[in-house]
Amino acid sequence: MEASLLDLVFLSEKREKFLLLLREGPKSIKEIENSLNYSSTSVQPQIKILKERYLLYREDNK
Repeated sequence: MEASLLDLVFLSEKREKFLLLLREGPKSIKEIENSLNYSSTSVQPQIKILKERYLLYREDNK
């Protein structure tokens, strides 16, 4: 069974923080890593999940 969007976001503290940060505006991967104090290996899977569910897109390296 596929998780609902709410489950997708709120069952992961990283994804929740990630999306809250992006409410402020577009960020580069480095800006996200630095702001949230996460490593790139921690950020990349979250990006993939959010892009697959159309909650995130990339534009101009942000």
